[in-house]
Amino acid sequence: MSLTARFPSSDSRVALAKRLGLPYSSEMQDWEWEVADRDRFAEFIACYDAAELTEGERFSLMEILVQCVEDLHHTPGFALARQQLEQRLSARMTLHRPTVQYWALQDNARSAEQFYVTPLMRQLLVQVGAASGSRNDA
Repeated sequence: MSLTARFPSSDSRVALAKRLGLPYSSEMQDWEWEVADRDRFAEFIACYDAAELTEGERFSLMEILVQCVEDLHHTPGFALARQQLEQRLSARMTLHRPTVQYWALQDNARSAEQFYVTPLMRQLLVQVGAASGSRNDA
Protein backbone atom coordinates (compact mmCIF):
# COMPACT_ATOMS: atom_id res chain seq x y z
CA MET A 1 0.00 0.00 0.00
CA SER A 2 1.44 3.36 -0.93
CA LEU A 3 1.85 5.98 1.76
CA THR A 4 -0.69 8.79 1.62
CA ALA A 5 1.02 12.17 1.93
CA ARG A 6 -0.22 14.96 4.16
CA PHE A 7 1.77 17.38 6.23
CA PRO A 8 0.83 19.73 9.06
CA SER A 9 0.53 23.39 8.18
CA SER A 10 2.08 26.30 10.06
CA ASP A 11 -1.34 27.95 10.32
CA SER A 12 -2.81 24.87 12.01
CA ARG A 13 0.11 24.62 14.39
CA VAL A 14 -0.12 28.29 15.37
CA ALA A 15 -3.88 28.04 15.93
CA LEU A 16 -3.51 24.96 18.13
CA ALA A 17 -0.64 26.52 20.05
CA LYS A 18 -2.84 29.53 20.88
CA ARG A 19 -5.90 27.41 21.70
CA LEU A 20 -4.00 24.99 23.94
CA GLY A 21 -1.31 27.27 25.35
CA LEU A 22 1.51 25.34 23.67
CA PRO A 23 4.92 26.67 22.70
CA TYR A 24 5.46 27.35 19.03
CA SER A 25 8.41 28.24 16.87
CA SER A 26 8.74 27.86 13.13
CA GLU A 27 12.01 26.08 13.87
CA MET A 28 10.16 23.22 15.62
CA GLN A 29 10.12 20.83 12.65
CA ASP A 30 8.34 18.04 14.54
CA TRP A 31 6.12 20.39 16.50
CA GLU A 32 3.30 17.91 17.17
CA TRP A 33 5.68 15.40 18.72
CA GLU A 34 7.63 18.05 20.62
CA VAL A 35 4.58 19.57 22.33
CA ALA A 36 2.81 16.29 23.07
CA ASP A 37 2.36 15.94 26.82
CA ARG A 38 0.93 12.65 28.06
CA ASP A 39 -0.28 14.39 31.22
CA ARG A 40 -2.53 16.58 29.06
CA PHE A 41 -3.98 13.71 26.99
CA ALA A 42 -7.50 14.13 28.43
CA GLU A 43 -7.42 17.86 27.67
CA PHE A 44 -6.25 17.22 24.11
CA ILE A 45 -8.99 14.59 23.58
CA ALA A 46 -11.60 17.03 24.89
CA CYS A 47 -10.37 19.67 22.46
CA TYR A 48 -10.42 17.17 19.59
CA ASP A 49 -14.02 16.22 20.44
CA ALA A 50 -15.52 19.57 21.36
CA ALA A 51 -13.66 22.30 19.57
CA GLU A 52 -14.56 23.53 16.15
CA LEU A 53 -11.32 22.74 14.40
CA THR A 54 -10.28 22.99 10.81
CA GLU A 55 -9.22 19.75 9.12
CA GLY A 56 -5.62 20.90 9.39
CA GLU A 57 -5.94 21.58 13.12
CA ARG A 58 -7.65 18.23 13.69
CA PHE A 59 -4.90 16.49 11.70
CA SER A 60 -2.15 18.12 13.78
CA LEU A 61 -3.99 17.49 17.03
CA MET A 62 -4.27 13.80 16.17
CA GLU A 63 -0.49 13.67 15.73
CA ILE A 64 -0.18 15.11 19.24
CA LEU A 65 -2.64 12.53 20.56
CA VAL A 66 -0.78 9.62 18.97
CA GLN A 67 2.50 10.81 20.48
CA CYS A 68 0.79 11.12 23.88
CA VAL A 69 -0.43 7.53 23.68
CA GLU A 70 3.03 6.42 22.60
CA ASP A 71 4.42 8.18 25.69
CA LEU A 72 1.77 6.62 27.95
CA HIS A 73 3.06 3.10 27.29
CA HIS A 74 3.97 1.33 30.54
CA THR A 75 1.53 3.49 32.50
CA PRO A 76 -1.88 2.56 33.92
CA GLY A 77 -3.56 4.99 31.49
CA PHE A 78 -2.24 3.37 28.31
CA ALA A 79 -5.12 0.95 27.63
CA LEU A 80 -7.85 3.59 27.98
CA ALA A 81 -5.90 6.18 25.99
CA ARG A 82 -5.26 3.61 23.25
CA GLN A 83 -8.99 2.84 23.09
CA GLN A 84 -9.89 6.53 22.89
CA LEU A 85 -7.34 7.04 20.16
CA GLU A 86 -8.62 4.06 18.18
CA GLN A 87 -12.20 5.35 18.29
CA ARG A 88 -11.24 8.73 16.91
CA LEU A 89 -8.92 7.37 14.24
CA SER A 90 -11.62 4.95 13.07
CA ALA A 91 -14.23 7.69 12.97
CA ARG A 92 -12.11 9.94 10.74
CA MET A 93 -9.92 7.50 8.84
CA THR A 94 -10.02 9.49 5.62
CA LEU A 95 -8.41 12.47 7.36
CA HIS A 96 -6.02 10.43 9.50
CA ARG A 97 -4.91 7.74 7.06
CA PRO A 98 -1.46 9.37 6.61
CA THR A 99 -0.97 9.34 10.38
CA VAL A 100 -2.04 5.71 10.67
CA GLN A 101 0.19 4.69 7.78
CA TYR A 102 3.21 6.47 9.23
CA TRP A 103 2.88 4.92 12.69
CA ALA A 104 2.04 1.46 11.26
CA LEU A 105 5.58 1.10 9.88
CA GLN A 106 4.30 -1.20 7.16
CA ASP A 107 7.75 -1.76 5.68
CA ASN A 108 9.23 -2.90 8.98
CA ALA A 109 8.10 -6.34 10.16
CA ARG A 110 10.57 -6.59 13.06
CA SER A 111 8.72 -6.03 16.33
CA ALA A 112 11.81 -4.68 18.09
CA GLU A 113 11.82 -1.71 15.72
CA GLN A 114 8.27 -0.51 16.21
CA PHE A 115 6.42 2.18 18.08
CA TYR A 116 4.17 1.06 20.95
CA VAL A 117 1.16 2.16 18.88
CA THR A 118 2.28 0.30 15.74
CA PRO A 119 0.12 -2.81 16.39
CA LEU A 120 -2.97 -0.60 16.75
CA MET A 121 -2.18 1.25 13.53
CA ARG A 122 -1.67 -1.97 11.62
CA GLN A 123 -4.95 -3.30 12.98
CA LEU A 124 -6.75 -0.15 11.81
CA LEU A 125 -5.32 -0.52 8.31
CA VAL A 126 -6.50 -4.13 8.17
CA GLN A 127 -9.98 -3.13 9.36
CA VAL A 128 -10.23 -0.33 6.82
CA GLY A 129 -8.97 -2.62 4.05
CA ALA A 130 -11.56 -5.24 4.93
CA ALA A 131 -14.34 -2.69 5.22
CA SER A 132 -13.50 -1.10 1.89
CA GLY A 133 -12.80 -4.25 -0.05
CA SER A 134 -9.05 -3.54 0.14
CA ARG A 135 -9.38 -0.13 -1.48
CA ASN A 136 -6.94 2.55 -0.47
CA ASP A 137 -9.43 5.40 -0.25
CA ALA A 138 -11.33 4.59 2.95
